[in-house]
Amino acid sequence: MKKLIITIASVLLPLSAHAGFTLNQPGVNSNGTANASSISCTFASNPAPGDLVVVSSIWWDGLADAGTLNSVTDGNSNAYTVSNAVDLDWEAAAGTTRIAYLLSAPANANKTITFNYATTNGAGNLLVIFCDDFKITGGTAALDSIATSSGSSGASVVSPTIGVSYPNDLIYGMAATSYAVTSLSGGWSYGGGGTDPAYGNAAEYQLSASSNTALAMTTGSSPLYYDSSAISFRFVPTPVNTTGQINLFLGNIFKIMKGSIFMIKH
Repeated sequence: MKKLIITIASVLLPLSAHAGFTLNQPGVNSNGTANASSISCTFASNPAPGDLVVVSSIWWDGLADAGTLNSVTDGNSNAYTVSNAVDLDWEAAAGTTRIAYLLSAPANANKTITFNYATTNGAGNLLVIFCDDFKITGGTAALDSIATSSGSSGASVVSPTIGVSYPNDLIYGMAATSYAVTSLSGGWSYGGGGTDPAYGNAAEYQLSASSNTALAMTTGSSPLYYDSSAISFRFVPTPVNTTGQINLFLGNIFKIMKGSIFMIKH
């Protein structure tokens, strides 16, 4: 009987793999040269079909405007959704931030993503870009909420607070700062592989947040001027065919019991 119980246990359906978001690959963040109207971020390989891809950019031209964004596309002309196509938050000493995304990468998703602006940013000014490719296991992604903020603070960026309406949201934030970001806190990880090499601006993410969460970047210098954006995505589980699983389990149990009865008789 002990042997039979062990055998029955061995045919139980295996535990499902970790469901939710994981980082597939960060892109190579970069800063643009002056007099540029576009900037690109590149992954090591094309995003896999179904991946969530998040890209963020900073525009700064030293003038009191946020720049006009025409589009965000990859190398195969797949269009990204922009969370704040006209950003109302702008900080003269920092710039304007925007976040774009693909909820589910198509089969022809390309590894190079470009922010295309309507005009050049002028001499001595900047464009910055970050990108991250997230794998989704056992479900899909859906937009939860968006938030933006700008202003001045001590030496840290602690806003906006991004709304989280569901358990295990992926949250992503980025900030244009007047001083270089030196550290993150509160469970955040650097997006895009780290701060941009020239100016020290940063993007950050958390793979599984279950409550409203504020950005948490420290620069170590004050007064700090910043413009920041954040976005959250909820995990939508794929419906499970429980009837099929139960039938498979019962079928396996029947086979074991039948074999055991045969061995007892003989």
